[in-house]
Amino acid sequence: MAKRLILISGETGAGKSTSLENIPNQENWVYFNCDAGKEIPFRHKFQEHKISDPKVIFNSIHSINEKQLPIEGIIIDTITFMMDQFKSKHVLTSADGFGAWEQYGEFFRNLIQDKVVNYPGTVIMTAHTETIFDKEARAKVTRIPVSGSLAKNGLEAFFTINLSAKKLPIDEVEKYKNPLLTVTEDERLTGVKNVFQTRLTPDTIGERIRSPKGMWAPEFTYIDNDIAKVMEYLDQYYGTK
Repeated sequence: MAKRLILISGETGAGKSTSLENIPNQENWVYFNCDAGKEIPFRHKFQEHKISDPKVIFNSIHSINEKQLPIEGIIIDTITFMMDQFKSKHVLTSADGFGAWEQYGEFFRNLIQDKVVNYPGTVIMTAHTETIFDKEARAKVTRIPVSGSLAKNGLEAFFTINLSAKKLPIDEVEKYKNPLLTVTEDERLTGVKNVFQTRLTPDTIGERIRSPKGMWAPEFTYIDNDIAKVMEYLDQYYGTK
């Protein structure tokens, strides 16, 4: 089983990629950059691979598992672009439209349920979100945009931990005092802070934030957008530290 499978979702500019900056031992992590035109927004030592075909990710994780390579963690940034690439390269160009859409859904399911599950380290995936009005629910719903059969339950259903990356006013997040939330002088000057939201609030019922029951107490609703701190917290929660 994967040691940890973490989803970081949020709008563009919410700090998803930046939250990876403090990961330790970066030279032992593989970073799949699915947006070939995007540079990682900080100096890093990740083993970066710029992806133009998602099948490369599938085969690479298979190779890591088969050869038992000493890789501490894997990052896919973002699965939104990854699935867009798959649709462009393997669905829209296919003569067998129905079969191609079947492959689209199977690709992601097999990636998670076979390759990722059998990888012993930490896997972090980022994703863009969109907010739409759900006519059936008569409410706004925030989700990862995806096509085909995956759209019914959503990609979020494959993850136990889904943190929502957000940029919020300081006075809104400072109501939640906890050891994982700090406000810097620069943040006070701008009046906004990038955070992870860990729990649903009355204003965010339409989002798909999730974690195991009891992982986050109410005061931990907002925490620093620092995935290194989150991994330390998870070690304490699961008793692996």
